[in-house]
Amino acid sequence: MTNQKRILIVEDNVISGVLLQEVLKELGYINVSLAKNGKEAIELFSDKLDLIFMDINLPDSNGIELSKIFHNIYRHKDVPIICYSTDYLRYEKECIAAGIVDYLPKPLSHKKLKQILECWLPRRKPRAIRSSRSTCT
Repeated sequence: MTNQKRILIVEDNVISGVLLQEVLKELGYINVSLAKNGKEAIELFSDKLDLIFMDINLPDSNGIELSKIFHNIYRHKDVPIICYSTDYLRYEKECIAAGIVDYLPKPLSHKKLKQILECWLPRRKPRAIRSSRSTCT
C-alpha cells in the first residue's frame, strides 16, 4: 500500500539519508525527497510537505536554524519537523524553541520510525514536544 504523504529528509550523510529514504519507501511512503545540505533543503522546502526529518549538524548550516527558516518562510506551524540526529539531547532546548517536535535517533530504529510516522502523519498535531524520550505520549 502506498502513501501519498510528502516527506523531506535533510541529511548530509548519504548512507544515513538513503537508508531512511529506502525504509520509508518500504513502508509505502513514495513521495520522499532527500536534501544533502541546507541549500538543497531550502530549495525543497514547501508548504505542501507533511513531515520533515532534519539532521542538526550539516556542513553548510544548522538544522535548528533551518527549522526556524522553514517556519518563517511558510508560517506553517503544523508541518512536523523531526530531529534525525545523534546530537538531539545535547541541543534539546534549542530544538524545541525552533519548533522541532520529536526525535529519531541514529542509528535508525525501525520501531521508533514507525511510532513517529503513526503519531505525526495521520493528522497534524499541535507543535509541542512532550518529552525528549517519547513519541507523542
